[in-house]
Amino acid sequence: MVPDIATMMTLPANTAQNYAKLQYGEVDLEQSTKAYQVFVNSLALHNNVEAAVQAANNFLAQDYPNVVAPPNGIRPPQVVFKSIGNLGVCLYCQ
Repeated sequence: MVPDIATMMTLPANTAQNYAKLQYGEVDLEQSTKAYQVFVNSLALHNNVEAAVQAANNFLAQDYPNVVAPPNGIRPPQVVFKSIGNLGVCLYCQ
């Protein structure tokens, strides 16, 4: 699971903010931590990698309005992840 910078640049929540291209590489650790937790929990529920990444992205889309801007007042871009490698890998499936 890695940040999908290209998709992040097209999200309406992000394009409305007019972020500079460089800001998309500054992936927010708060959003990333929450997404990773959902990703791991989804894998623990016997989902494959693709489904776990989708669960993480769905969570982030719902949670983004709650992201608090740092002291500089600029809310970070909404993060979206993509899976790489074998998308069908399931840790518990046989």
